[in-house]
Amino acid sequence: MTYDWAKKQATAARLITKYGQVCVLSQAGVRSGPDWDPVIGEPVLTDVTAVDLNILQKPEAGYLVTEQTRKLFIAVPAAVVPKQDDTITIGGAVHKLQTVKPLAPGGVTLFYEADLET
Repeated sequence: MTYDWAKKQATAARLITKYGQVCVLSQAGVRSGPDWDPVIGEPVLTDVTAVDLNILQKPEAGYLVTEQTRKLFIAVPAAVVPKQDDTITIGGAVHKLQTVKPLAPGGVTLFYEADLET
């Protein structure tokens, strides 16, 4: 018997939609042309739903100083995968994605956890 990860994915999307907000994910445009003179297309803008966890303290090993990090949980959209160095617009403010990690138990991505540059 296999576990129904699609049901968990639907639950994660439902909760992120309920408690999150619509944000705009901006990804680099398609690169074309020769390597020595590339042409970068217009950025691809996609509406995504995300829960903003605001500012969290992240302790650094061996130091008393902590680093402030802003985290997002991003729902899994059908056609887009957020990546490091993409930008996301939250409430009119543009932020760069520092790290993006999928939560993917059993090989099915339930949602993405992203750290924003502060």
